[in-house]
Amino acid sequence: MSEDKTLQINLDFNTNWCARHLEPFRENWPHGVATAMMLLLHLFVRDERTLKMAGYAPESDKNANPEHLQALVIECSPLCCFIGDEKMEQVASEALAGHGPMLDEFKEQQRKIEKGS
Repeated sequence: MSEDKTLQINLDFNTNWCARHLEPFRENWPHGVATAMMLLLHLFVRDERTLKMAGYAPESDKNANPEHLQALVIECSPLCCFIGDEKMEQVASEALAGHGPMLDEFKEQQRKIEKGS
């Protein structure tokens, strides 16, 4: 039996989001919430600060340590505040609308992952 090496990151709204950044979703809860959570994690793991804290060093070709990501999720929470108001406004807008440039980029990257490229 092979061991599953899939990286799992646990997220929850009580820890990873603040009340202010969840506010746009409250009226039609849970519409857009799952999409917003995916976009938030997408932004977090690609943020230069996150990569640096996870050990990424482009000058030495050192890769980020994915096992550190769960600890960073906890350390940097709420992630919405870490990412910042401007990006979180875009996350909320696109998640509620179901489309937009940030969401399109995320979907395209997911397609590439699924194809193995």
